[in-house]
Amino acid sequence: PLSGICVTLEHADGSFAGTNKVTRTITLAADANAFTSTITVDVEDPAGASVASACGTETATRDR
Repeated sequence: PLSGICVTLEHADGSFAGTNKVTRTITLAADANAFTSTITVDVEDPAGASVASACGTETATRDR
C-alpha cells in the first residue's frame, strides 16, 4: 500500500512558500506481526521546483 500527503507551506506573512510532498509505502508481514516501510519527502518552492528531499526506512515488530 502506498500513501501520500501534501502539506502547504506559508511564510510568516501568510504568503505561499511551497509544499512538502510525503510518500510512504508500507508492507505488512504475512502474519501481521511486523511491517517495513519507506518514506520520501520532497520540498518544493512555489514554482514546483525541488529544493530539498529526504528519505528513510523503518521496521516494526508487534510487542507481545
